Amino acid sequence: YLGEYYMSRGRRHLALDLFERANTLDPGLGLAYLNRGKILLSLGMEESVKEVFDSSTGLALSTAQDYVDRGEIHAYLGDYDLAFSDLDEAIRINPIQAKYYNARARTYANMSNFKPALADLDAAIQLNPDEGEYFINRGIIYEILGETDRSFADFKVADSLGNVAPPSIKR
Repeated sequence: YLGEYYMSRGRRHLALDLFERANTLDPGLGLAYLNRGKILLSLGMEESVKEVFDSSTGLALSTAQDYVDRGEIHAYLGDYDLAFSDLDEAIRINPIQAKYYNARARTYANMSNFKPALADLDAAIQLNPDEGEYFINRGIIYEILGETDRSFADFKVADSLGNVAPPSIKR
């Protein structure tokens, strides 16, 4: 917890040292590896993040959100199989959290795999129809697919919820 405190205060190097010590004392502590990865990524040390994550593959994390965080980092690093494994686990742990479906949808969309992205965004919207971000993300995919009427409809809903559609999309 002290490492997370230092991390939240911007003292990344001190937090990094504490998480490294935690992993030395308990190599099975998945959350310390995750936090080390977050810090290293914020410092622009992508290769080091890969090394940390390689050494923590298969370790359990504490919460569904931890799996999403690690999954999004894997996706950022281009490790999509590991990203989907973690994002799937987050949804398995908490299948009623709309933002987890949105995170997985973004990962699918980054791979230009739009059908499952749309399915996940549909699920996110069904779970939380008051979140405009989900409508914007789905609208962007519809636009990419050339479905401008559906795209516009989603942007209109997002606008009514207080979100702003990308400037290139507004009619």
